[in-house]
Formats: sequence, structure tokens, C-alpha cells
Amino acid sequence: MSLRDLPTRIGIWPEFARLDGVKVPIQGSFLAPRMRRHLMRGGYERAERKLLAALIRQGDRVIELGASMGIVSTLLAKKVGPSGRVVSAEPNRALKPHFERQLAANGEKVDLLALLGCPLWEGPVPEEIAMQRFSAVADSLSGRAAGEGGEPLPWVTLKELAERAGMPEPTALVMDVEGGEQVWCDHAPGFPSSLRTIIVEVHPHLIGEVKAATCIQALVREGFELAAFAGTVFGLTR
Repeated sequence: MSLRDLPTRIGIWPEFARLDGVKVPIQGSFLAPRMRRHLMRGGYERAERKLLAALIRQGDRVIELGASMGIVSTLLAKKVGPSGRVVSAEPNRALKPHFERQLAANGEKVDLLALLGCPLWEGPVPEEIAMQRFSAVADSLSGRAAGEGGEPLPWVTLKELAERAGMPEPTALVMDVEGGEQVWCDHAPGFPSSLRTIIVEVHPHLIGEVKAATCIQALVREGFELAAFAGTVFGLTR
């Protein structure tokens, strides 16, 4: 056991962990001890954070799908600065107070929408997607839409999400939707010309290696080029 781990082993937690200059509340967190230690060691969304730092620009207008408790949302808000904007979608309503605490701890502002975002620009949302409901994972930062069990929440396209948020011309999309990217295998994303950057985590363990590759190829067909990748997180630009 390292000295760094000792306080957590005896039940004493620091007020915050720090990830790339962002404070993450640890004391009083709803997260299980294992996840708290993961945050304190800097392992959370390491690949996504690396690509975000490289590809998101000051002034970007970002849609984030799968905001969780807002750690990546905070990083995005800091990166785009006061001239940019971040709109985040997170279907797990239970995470909202933790999201607000996370943003407040860093003095940032992000608009949060409680809905399921289908990563196609225009509708209708495909029937095989619209039938799915959201299921959260207890004591975790994750959840996914799969099958008919779970909470019924509205599915919206990215265009509708952007219009609801008053941000009709997003420049970047950041998404981690636990396999939801597979919709691109059968439906063209149809992204607007304003969208120049996509950071997406694909999930071959959920959708298979072939579908994961097909998802990236669907973006290439829309004029995006692979700019960087880390693990299963891909950054594309055009």
C-alpha cells in the first residue's frame, strides 16, 4: 500500500481530486471507494481528456452526449473559454446534483439536458433506437440505453437538442454513449457543415469490432479525417 492510498484506506478522503487542472469533489461523493481512488490516481477518461486537450479550441460550441457527473464537461468548459459554450446531455437524472456540484467547484457553467441524445443530426429517431430505455449503474458514472427495461426518457436528434439549447450551429461533438454509436452503421449521421470536430469513444466489447470500425468509416464518408486516437477514443476533424 502506498502512502497516497493510506488516507483512503482508513476512511479519510481529500476534499478534491485534480484532473488536468480541474477539481473533482471526493469528500462526500456518492461514488464507491474504488472509483474515488481511480479519480485520485488520474485514470478517469484519460484517453478522452488527451484528445480533448489536443482538438477542442477556444470558442468552440460543443455538444456532449453522456455527461455523467460533469468531469469532462468541466474540462470542455475550461477549454472553450468564455467565448465558447458547452451543452451536455445526461439521461441519469440522479447525477444532476453531482453535475452541478462539479461545475460549481470549478466556477464553470454548462447547460445540462436530461434526455437521450441520438447521434444523428436529423430525425426521425430510428425505431430500433427510440424503443430503448435508459438504465443507470448504481454507485457508478455509467449507464446505457438498451432494450425495454429502465427509465423512459425522450430520444432527440442532435439538431433538436441543439435547437432546444439555442445553439443551432455546433462546432464539436464529444460523445461516450456506451454502444449508441452503432446507429451510424445503418444511418448516415448527416452532420451539418458547422461541425468540424468529433471525439467519440467506440465500444467494440459491446457492439463488436466490425461495427466499431464501421462507425468510424461512416464519419470518414462525411468528410472527417482521423486526427488522433488513444485506445478506443477517436478524434476526427474536417
